Amino acid sequence: MAYARRAAQSTQVLNGERPKGELVWAHAADKDRAEALCQIAERLSQLRPGLNMLLTTSDLKKLPSRAKSCVLTHDLPDENIAMIQAFLDHWSPDLCLWTGGDLRPALLTCADELHIPLFLIDADETQMDRPGWRWFPDLPRRGR
Repeated sequence: MAYARRAAQSTQVLNGERPKGELVWAHAADKDRAEALCQIAERLSQLRPGLNMLLTTSDLKKLPSRAKSCVLTHDLPDENIAMIQAFLDHWSPDLCLWTGGDLRPALLTCADELHIPLFLIDADETQMDRPGWRWFPDLPRRGR
């Protein structure tokens, strides 16, 4: 946290407007996890109309094109307290799903201080389509 307070000011810009309704902030450490989170976003939107997902990653250029079309996307803020607070104030997420590593102590601490529920999960798209796994049992299976 001390390092994050001393970090140089970033030039990151907050893009986009926060949508109305509930907002799930999901972080993907890599493109495979981004794909899995997109599948989760699609399924959640069927269960909870009006629910939105903000997907962050360390490098938006590495996201698959599908991720950019199914959810809102944004760069993860640097480990800079001012940028983190601006990010969290702007998006005001209702909860955070964090996948993989790439943990950011200052970001997670600031989110916790704002009482944003934080869940460290490891979502992998290869686990989402297994016939025996029914993450959302009330959704019909898609045809193969």
